[in-house]
Amino acid sequence: MGKRAEICGVGQVAPGGAARLRERLPRLQAQISHHERRLGLTHDFRLFLFDGDTRLWFGFTYDGEFCTWLADLCDKSPGWLDSLFDGVWEGFPGATSPFLNAFLRQHLIGAELFFTAFPEASRHDIDKALRGREALGVLLDAIS
Repeated sequence: MGKRAEICGVGQVAPGGAARLRERLPRLQAQISHHERRLGLTHDFRLFLFDGDTRLWFGFTYDGEFCTWLADLCDKSPGWLDSLFDGVWEGFPGATSPFLNAFLRQHLIGAELFFTAFPEASRHDIDKALRGREALGVLLDAIS
């Protein structure tokens, strides 16, 4: 849809994976903005466990094509991705594995319905608009 795409996936939680994920969550949450600034393509990301912590669901909204986005993610933030899924998602081969793409494709599902309010606005466009709004606010504050 426009410049944006979405992808979702479902997988089995590895034995002990739910506890491992919850232990890592504070660090993962603290680091996500840093890693996303390096990538600059992800609009949002969600992950949750369900079915008594036996399965996981994740979803991303991002700019561009899936293969390009995944390659950038694995190239620029492999450690963060591994911290998120290693030992949590059963069978996760690792962000630098040549088998990652095939593993993900086995678990990915597309949304039946996908809506985005601004399909032509890339992550870069939104960041630029927000910086412009901030600069305008500073200017208006200075002249008032």
